[in-house]
Amino acid sequence: NKLDIALIESTIDDPDLCYQVFSHDQLRLITPPDHPLLQKDRVLLNDLVAYPLLMREEGSAGRTFLEHVFSSRGLPLRPATVSISTHAILKAVHYGLGISLLPHQLVEEDIKNGNVLTKDIADVDLSRQHMIVWHRNKYLSPMLQAFMALCEAAPPEADLGE
Repeated sequence: NKLDIALIESTIDDPDLCYQVFSHDQLRLITPPDHPLLQKDRVLLNDLVAYPLLMREEGSAGRTFLEHVFSSRGLPLRPATVSISTHAILKAVHYGLGISLLPHQLVEEDIKNGNVLTKDIADVDLSRQHMIVWHRNKYLSPMLQAFMALCEAAPPEADLGE
């Protein structure tokens, strides 16, 4: 009973917890504008292993998600560089230090401006759900219910953090 609710980016598999999806996002492959992957007709997940991968820190939601995706395909995930800053990763990709997989909302502006480019990965779904989670016996006060409604009403382009 330490938390009233939690906002998470992973799945729930506990019968004592209830959840409600309130938004979605998708991790996007970003590359420097002149990267060889952009020339391929189809980019596959295992193609990424050949290039320096710039990633978020261990324990971040995006990193944990990618560790699961790569592991489920039997692929090694060996970050060339790790940062707590999405902005730093974007700059490093722009300057050709590697490629990255980051939430679309956080890279959309840099893609529009041509600072980095993106290419779909044909053989994997990198979409995620954001959920509100609470204990099934938890009383949801009117204030908590209003907060939950506010989360659901947030525009899809809202920066949900990463």
